[in-house]
Amino acid sequence: MARRSWLACALAFLLVAAAACSRPSDESATPGVTDTTVTIGSHQPLTGPVAPGFGRVAPAAKAYFDHVNANGGVHGRKIIFTYRDDAYRPNNTMKVVRRLRLVP
Repeated sequence: MARRSWLACALAFLLVAAAACSRPSDESATPGVTDTTVTIGSHQPLTGPVAPGFGRVAPAAKAYFDHVNANGGVHGRKIIFTYRDDAYRPNNTMKVVRRLRLVP
């Protein structure tokens, strides 16, 4: 029984790895990815009750992506990192994430 579980896990891992490495037939079908850019979005509690603990996370990530871009980007593509304030409220989070999908 243990051998069967191990084999099932190994097979599942290989299938997931293969899917992650495959390319869509039409690269333009990948949202946020162009020939020159990769757009990444995030929601952060920049205001609200937990802002003091999380307020520096998004600007630090932005600084890192700016550093990556200054050194050639990722496979020649620049990273566009946008983030929005959700104020640590679930209702805001849903709205903010929907708006992130519309950011060019």
